[in-house]
Amino acid sequence: MAYQPNMIRIYTLRVLLTSLAPLIGAETALEHAVPQNWAEGRTKEELAAWREAGMQLEEEVESVVQEEAGAEYGRLMRKRLGLRVPDLTDEVKLFRPLLDMMEVQQLDFHRTFRTLCAFWPSWLSTSTGSKDALESFITKLVSGTPDSPSTDRGRAAGEWMRWLEAYAAWIESADKRAL
Repeated sequence: MAYQPNMIRIYTLRVLLTSLAPLIGAETALEHAVPQNWAEGRTKEELAAWREAGMQLEEEVESVVQEEAGAEYGRLMRKRLGLRVPDLTDEVKLFRPLLDMMEVQQLDFHRTFRTLCAFWPSWLSTSTGSKDALESFITKLVSGTPDSPSTDRGRAAGEWMRWLEAYAAWIESADKRAL
């Protein structure tokens, strides 16, 4: 489901490319913009050849869409998590584990991110007050998990603890990289 917007974009651009392929092919072959009524008097073979030439761009169009959508997705995820400095491993080490955990625990996307806004990395320190705050925070995160016989809240809390440790380390390292 997370990839649906990209699939829709790619489908829409494929349809647009299919529609414009003869025009693109003609402009490429003629090496200039075509005038109004450019297709009048052209043979079916000529139009078919231009369509085929225009369709040669399909892979490039899909590649650009994937690249741009991925870059925008990363920018938005960094923004949601308050990360200022991009890292090539953000997706693998931080975003994907978070989204996978949210999916398994059936957590609401927006509610979880709103809750994460209140996280303080300093809660991972060894002081008692920090531990209490962290436990309360994790309890709030896990409370979004539906009650069902298959829900193991202890395991869910442990997963959150591991992810929050990684997130806090990421924040610290990003702050150092920003300097």
